[in-house]
Amino acid sequence: MTPIDAAVFLSRRVGVIAAREDAGQCFAEVRKAVDDITRAINRPHSKKFCGICPTMRDDRGQEVQCGESLYCKHDDVQVTCWRCKQSYDAAKLIQDAVDNVRGLLYSSNEILAIMAQIGEPIPPRTWRYWRANNKIPERNEWGAEPGYWLEDVRRLRNRTQEEVA
Repeated sequence: MTPIDAAVFLSRRVGVIAAREDAGQCFAEVRKAVDDITRAINRPHSKKFCGICPTMRDDRGQEVQCGESLYCKHDDVQVTCWRCKQSYDAAKLIQDAVDNVRGLLYSSNEILAIMAQIGEPIPPRTWRYWRANNKIPERNEWGAEPGYWLEDVRRLRNRTQEEVA
């Protein structure tokens, strides 16, 4: 029995179900199933990673960085550290984090994951197109698996976004 068959079956027996002693339980189970399906389909947007909190604090006479991972909603301009309560420009923190990894090589999967985490997702189909058509330079080390610089990917993504706009 498909979910459609089950829904049709139940809809034709509303009166019979309502007359039963356990109608409330049936309703609760159907409601839970509908809520589970709705939650699975309408996934909440993940938050983007903005970097590590740069706030310096005094810890027993020694300067230490707060170091908490900062996340914000994709349309937020500011991000506030839950620990030290300092607010920062989200875009600047992301740019600082990217600057700190300049020249590091990442695999295709790592690039797609990082770009999604910083709120600049690249559809897998677009990524395959870029690679197949040599739009993105491969930065291999000694014939190893292709590696990519994050700054190259961001530059191409931004250029492509500007061309579309």
